[in-house]
Amino acid sequence: MSRHIVTLVFIPFLVSLVGTANAQNRDLGSWTYNAVNEYRVVPNITYSVANNFECKLDVYARRNPGPPTPTVLYIHGGGWVAGSKEGSVLGILPYLEMGLSVVNVQYRLARVSPAPAAVQDC
Repeated sequence: MSRHIVTLVFIPFLVSLVGTANAQNRDLGSWTYNAVNEYRVVPNITYSVANNFECKLDVYARRNPGPPTPTVLYIHGGGWVAGSKEGSVLGILPYLEMGLSVVNVQYRLARVSPAPAAVQDC
């Protein structure tokens, strides 16, 4: 019985989350289209080589040159042991939406090089 009560209490919470997400993403399709047209991606620029590992980064910048824009250095999460720059691309979208440029960095994970290698890469 207590499991059913917990389920009944949890359902309105889920409905409110879905409703909020839909309201926030209502214009996502048009924004994605604009992002593709407004930004260029320069992928896999090697910025360092250590322990036979190429540290790479991707640069996301506006297509039309104009005044310099602030740039975010995006370092993916994962506690230095997991993750990748490719797996964290969705994390940079809010910065692009704000009109910023983004540099998305891949660093050596602990299985490739023990600490402090990842910190030194960034």
